[in-house]
Amino acid sequence: MAGATDWDAAGLAMLTELLTFGFGCFAYEITSSKRVRSLYQVFDIWNWWDTAHYINIAVHGYQKAGELRYAIVFFPLYPWLVRVTIFFARDPLISTFIVSCLASIVAAVALARLAAIDYPEPIAYRAVWFMFIFPTAYFLHIAYTESLFLALVICSFLAARRDRWLLAGILGAAASLTRMNGLFLVPALGVEVLHRLWIGRRWEWRWLWLGLIPSGFGIYLLVNYSVTGNPFTFANYELTHWSQGLGWPWHQVSVMATVARSGDVYQAQMIGIQVLLFLTIGLAATIAACFTLRPSYSVWMAGNWLLIASLTWDLSAPRYVLALFPMFILFARLARSRDFNAFITIWSLLSMGSFMANFLRGAWAF
Repeated sequence: MAGATDWDAAGLAMLTELLTFGFGCFAYEITSSKRVRSLYQVFDIWNWWDTAHYINIAVHGYQKAGELRYAIVFFPLYPWLVRVTIFFARDPLISTFIVSCLASIVAAVALARLAAIDYPEPIAYRAVWFMFIFPTAYFLHIAYTESLFLALVICSFLAARRDRWLLAGILGAAASLTRMNGLFLVPALGVEVLHRLWIGRRWEWRWLWLGLIPSGFGIYLLVNYSVTGNPFTFANYELTHWSQGLGWPWHQVSVMATVARSGDVYQAQMIGIQVLLFLTIGLAATIAACFTLRPSYSVWMAGNWLLIASLTWDLSAPRYVLALFPMFILFARLARSRDFNAFITIWSLLSMGSFMANFLRGAWAF
């Protein structure tokens, strides 16, 4: 039977979903001067940017030609789950929200359970609170992969902490079929194994189930090969069509700093200052994790932060930083100080409201 923290975490996730969609209607009507006249439109107003790609993949699959061929860069598990959900919901857009909202509830419960292994229940609950009020947490409820990815990653960590290594490997494989950075579960949970080996001085063969984790990415490569004849087509399209590659982190930081100094006001703030701010928050949290959290959490955060900071055109760093979920455990620990709790809560809510309003009017908001 689920404990009080489980129900509290699930309730918090559902409450933030309702409030997000309610505030969305309010913000949309103000920014667009248009009425939200139906329940369907409550969800349709969020249909911006990557949402259309996921819906197209769910409905039509990956394409070999035309503009839609570039959607191969989007990993398949999320649109596959949406496709299954369409069978019951009978609508692609509504199906994306069902998948995302259910995944966000799973992520909330899993984070509460994971944090409760090491900390008292109030800290576990606060970790969920900070995850769901993080400035870009609205992506946990809409047609993006954030909630599914976080649910799979946190559940994989939870399974490993509970010595359910086969389940950890399966969930990790699903994570790497959702986003490429799911592969960082290999070194992160590998360090968890080394931690156990150091303490127990005994090898366990079931740890080898972690070898399943890269299989999710392998399936994605097979999808690329099946559709295009080349397992690495996605990498080519990322660079040539989406202008996304990898470089040295300090170079990317200098690019964002240049945008912050010389871009127009909107670009300077959203692409320059905010990206640099969230990269700084992620880096500070990663460094703090090295001294205060389990080694496996530190490895997970370090790998993800380096990947985020190395992207050549890092427009979505504030959203990608959500993957650094141990950061919310750090926030929860620091929130024992009422001043920090007030500061991080007010900053998060004000920033999220601003970002959501921009997203709903079709402007870039990560």
